[in-house]
Amino acid sequence: MRTSMSRSSSSLSLQQEPLSLKRFKQSMIMMKPLQQSKSLNSNNTNSSLNINLKCLTIKEDDFDLVQSKIKLNKGELEHQFERFNSLIDIEQSYQTTIDK
Repeated sequence: MRTSMSRSSSSLSLQQEPLSLKRFKQSMIMMKPLQQSKSLNSNNTNSSLNINLKCLTIKEDDFDLVQSKIKLNKGELEHQFERFNSLIDIEQSYQTTIDK
């Protein structure tokens, strides 16, 4: 259920993101439990599936962590850009003062 919800919500935003992030999201979304076919033939099917589902959940949590770091980096870049623009304004006003 959680996988299908994240699949639909992330596919809407894939079109506007850089290619590397798009590939990362697709690999996280397409990830399936690794040994599901082998474990169906064994007697301990439930334990193998539970282990694989835990691995999948960890990968989804990693994806959420990466998304939050991207948002933080975007905020930091915007802050640095504002500081850069204010420095340019200060330099231009200083240059205007010198020219007069």
